[in-house]
Amino acid sequence: MPVVSVSIAEEEVGGIGVQNITGQLTAWNYYQTIDTPVNNEFGKAFKAKFGADKPTSDPMEAAYVSVYLWKNTVEKAQSFEVKAI
Repeated sequence: MPVVSVSIAEEEVGGIGVQNITGQLTAWNYYQTIDTPVNNEFGKAFKAKFGADKPTSDPMEAAYVSVYLWKNTVEKAQSFEVKAI
């Protein structure tokens, strides 16, 4: 019976074993294997900074995007004050 998981990242599959999750579904906001120019650049920059053996994952991508979202909002508001943002 297929199961949908909302918490299995790609790097965890190695530990679980592909044979143990074949036919199962995942719902995740980010997959490091998606082949797009933006994702490839993100992965390349991440590995250059933290090591080629380090995988990227949904929590890492979300943190990265969140920092830039905050940065852009602060720049637009020209303030760190919560009310201005």
